[in-house]
Amino acid sequence: MPLVCSNHGRSFLSACALLAFSLVAGCSVDEPAVAVSSERAAGVLARLDYDDGASVEFRQSGDGVSVAGVAPEGSVQPLDGLALAAPGELFEALTGAPAPTALRAAASPTILDPFTCDPSADFCAVNQQTARTVRSGARVDGVVGRLQVTSGSLRLRVLYAHSGSDRVLLDLITGPIDRPIHEFVPRLDRNMRVEITEVRGATYFLWLDWRD
Repeated sequence: MPLVCSNHGRSFLSACALLAFSLVAGCSVDEPAVAVSSERAAGVLARLDYDDGASVEFRQSGDGVSVAGVAPEGSVQPLDGLALAAPGELFEALTGAPAPTALRAAASPTILDPFTCDPSADFCAVNQQTARTVRSGARVDGVVGRLQVTSGSLRLRVLYAHSGSDRVLLDLITGPIDRPIHEFVPRLDRNMRVEITEVRGATYFLWLDWRD
């Protein structure tokens, strides 16, 4: 029988790798639930998948473990308001369950190969340590790029304008990581922007290309 416990306003299902929700018969879940899985061949030591589409991934990265919480449009950011502590501590804070052995003594990775700017990119910045907003300046289909965080933690959001309000395509909270960005607006072209906020001791590199 799965253990149901509290996780910052969400219900949590502690289960074996690649748990199928269809096996949890008779279990009442009023709020987004999460299944624990892993994919060692791909370097994923643990992954928490919430049923509203959000996820938290603990991935082997060089000499450490990178942690990233991803919330696509319409879902809740699992790491909102949490400090990115040691990976094992963060796993236990999110789940209320003991961390896997591979996470218990793990530290954040050291990113040793920071990138340099491509002159053809629409936007590129290196060794950044403060919040910033990058706007498309016109209607576009989407944005591609790369985010590299070499220390600390930050929040990245990709947004587009829709009927006088903002829609969030991607909401990412992360510590040291090297991650591609590939987000496109559904249907019509829109004005877009990328925001870097909640910069906590972070140094980061960012390049972006708007796609028409």
